Amino acid sequence: MKKIFDINKKISLLIKENIFYKEVEFVCYNSDSYSPEYEVRQNNLFKELKKIDDLFAYRQDFSEFEHKEISLAVIILDKENEENLIGKINNLSKKYNIEIDLINDLDNNQVDDRIKGNMEGIEI
Repeated sequence: MKKIFDINKKISLLIKENIFYKEVEFVCYNSDSYSPEYEVRQNNLFKELKKIDDLFAYRQDFSEFEHKEISLAVIILDKENEENLIGKINNLSKKYNIEIDLINDLDNNQVDDRIKGNMEGIEI
């Protein structure tokens, strides 16, 4: 319950400020390119990222019919602790052998959409 309260508190702060937050995207699981073992590693990384305070991890499922494609990303909500959190993300990325693909800057509205689950196929 505490995590949900903290996220709602962060949303209120995001709306009041015009700040950009780092989003780290990992290489997607794609059933045409990777073995099912990659999907298991991605799932384990997702679970680990969700345990870290001030990170918002989410997945998005772009699968169609027999083809599976699942993205994984994490938003750093604590600007003051950003470097430390990036270090934790890098360590977990290496632990599960899931490469970081992109690092983006998201504005308040983009972060809000993800936290509220306002994206197609999102899992939070």
